[in-house]
Amino acid sequence: QCTCRVGKWLLLFGAICLLVAGTMTIYFAERISIEPNIIAANYKTFYLSEKGRLYAWGDNSCGELGDGTTGERYRPVQVLNRVVQISAGYNHTVAIRNDNTLWGWGQTSMGQLGDVGDTLQLKPLKLEDSVISTSAGASYTMIIDTDWQLRLTGDNEVGQLGIGSTKSIYKFQKIMGNVRKAFGGPA
Repeated sequence: QCTCRVGKWLLLFGAICLLVAGTMTIYFAERISIEPNIIAANYKTFYLSEKGRLYAWGDNSCGELGDGTTGERYRPVQVLNRVVQISAGYNHTVAIRNDNTLWGWGQTSMGQLGDVGDTLQLKPLKLEDSVISTSAGASYTMIIDTDWQLRLTGDNEVGQLGIGSTKSIYKFQKIMGNVRKAFGGPA
């Protein structure tokens, strides 16, 4: 419940509320502030600022920093803005922006970014819409969409995708429904 004094602004669940003479007006806006986060994975580091700016540094041999190169970075470089979640696999990275789009970059040879070809993706590429959560495994990616469907793509060498075989997949495929959280890990 949103409670505030007349004429006062209040941030509530990503919306801005204004109470005027007993009537609540809700203004939906981009996320104003998020929890800062830092992630370290396979010789690389990512920092997500409270303003949604994503910075990266470290190993970049497969373009996993997303700065358009394959050169190592010894200082933070800004990669993407309006980011609300980040996850890094062995040589690929995925992020969700505040419009619920999934973006990815880095190695693509095992389908870890879906059906984007077999080249290095050196800059962030929009992969999917309507995504609320993501987690990168070693060479695969999991997402939860706005219908609470768990979908995965990528390497499936030991059955980690849960599709009933060890065949890798190169397009996000639904695995199960009514999923609220999923975590990836080394394959």
